[in-house]
This record gives sequence, structure tokens and C-alpha cells, in this order.
Amino acid sequence: MRARVDVDPPRGLAIEGGSQGGRFHAHLAYRDCASDWIGSIPEHWHVVPLRWCCDVRSGDYLPNTEFSRERDDSRRVPVIGGNGIMGYASQANTASPTIAIGRVGALCGNAHLVDPPAWITDNALRLSNVKQLHLRFLYFALRVMD
Repeated sequence: MRARVDVDPPRGLAIEGGSQGGRFHAHLAYRDCASDWIGSIPEHWHVVPLRWCCDVRSGDYLPNTEFSRERDDSRRVPVIGGNGIMGYASQANTASPTIAIGRVGALCGNAHLVDPPAWITDNALRLSNVKQLHLRFLYFALRVMD
């Protein structure tokens, strides 16, 4: 059986029963977080710089000769650039789920949820060692930021 969760954006949800599962319920007390794009947040939440929650660094250079635009038997690893998948390589530079953020190009600032294995190029920033946040929550929060 799948649970259905409705989210009222300015209100939010909490999980009753911790990470082991349980019921969702609306928070009762909110406060202003002093950020125009977020609005009110549950009073027990904290707004902190992203660098406190994870490591942010550039991806790695990959010469054009090391990847192809099309996937084939020898090149099965997605290559993630500033605007998403740009080709396929034979090796990876990330071994765990992460977020890539475009740092150059027309769509600079776009966030991409990346499943391993993948190669994140130097046209994107990659987040690693994400602490105290669910990766998907962080991904969607980054997507709505201006």
C-alpha cells in the first residue's frame, strides 16, 4: 500500500515516528526564516549555509576523446555537464548518489540528481558528504531557488 501525502507549501510536514516510518502531520508552530523565497518554516528547523551541510567542489575534466554522445557497450557511464547528460564514458568519478549543479552554460544553476556510476565534468559543481539532509529534499529545494 502506498501512502499519499499532500503538501501545503507554506505549512510543511513532519514524520511521526522518526525515520522508521509513521504518520505525517502538519507542524503546529512556524516562524519567519528571513528568506524571501522560503517564507515560514517549522520553528525547530534551522537555516544554514549549504557548505555546512555538504562539500561543494567542481567536477573533473574529461577530454572529448574519452566520451561519446551515444551510449554503447564500452561507454555506459553517463557524463553530466552543466546542463545534464552530455554523453557516456567508460569510467566514473562518483560512486554514490549526489547532486550536480551547472556552473557554466545557458542553464547555469540547474540542479541534477545523479545516480552512480556517473562522471561529473568540470562544467558542474558536485555535492558530496551530504549531512543531516535527505538528498532528494536538498535537490528539490535547490530546484526552486532563484
